[in-house]
Amino acid sequence: GVAYLHGKTVRERAMALIEIAHPDFRSELRSAAVGRKLVPVSWELPTEATRYPSELEDGLEMVGAWGKSQYRIRPLRSSDADRLMEFFYSHEPDTVFDRYRYFKRQLHRDEALRLCTLDYNRRFAFGVFDASSRGDHLVAVARYRTDDRTKEAEIAVVVHEQHRRRGLATNVLRRLERQARRVGIVGFYGEVDPANVEAMAFLQDLGYELALDGVTQFYRAVHRFVGNGTSGRGNPAVS
Repeated sequence: GVAYLHGKTVRERAMALIEIAHPDFRSELRSAAVGRKLVPVSWELPTEATRYPSELEDGLEMVGAWGKSQYRIRPLRSSDADRLMEFFYSHEPDTVFDRYRYFKRQLHRDEALRLCTLDYNRRFAFGVFDASSRGDHLVAVARYRTDDRTKEAEIAVVVHEQHRRRGLATNVLRRLERQARRVGIVGFYGEVDPANVEAMAFLQDLGYELALDGVTQFYRAVHRFVGNGTSGRGNPAVS
């Protein structure tokens, strides 16, 4: 495997190196890193079943009225927890509300670590990184979480305010759908605040069906994958 260490913290470097180490040595390396307080005790070791899919890493160039932007897109990994926290705290309050449906004020490291520790099948997330920034800053995240009973997945997409209207949400959501189809997921669903008119229009342009939930007063957005059988109901916070 390959680990990109430039510009990363000691914790991020340790986690990234352990993730690509031979499976026979990962447990010992993790124990040593925990003992030296290089990584948190709550960090879960990757397994062969949760192999990081490096083949999904890609570059992306977007050109528009704002000029030209270079991005890197790849699956999130546990060593991205600090970057996810930085991403969260860079948002405006309305963006946080659209994502969590309440004004969440904190994202603790344990929660960020959990959100970045994925099995890449049932739980998956793409991160979009600003390739022009020295710190490899996150500028967008798209994730899904599968309901094992229905084989449908709830999605959430968040794009940083300074990188919107560049086609990032469309691009990363289509990549997310391709990955979901690969692992047998039959459809996506999400939930949208009626006040987020832009998100509703975006989803409708992508073929999502919207219906107002009389109980929650949020719109359900449902997208059934053609050729994957039937799909179900809905709950994305898309920005």
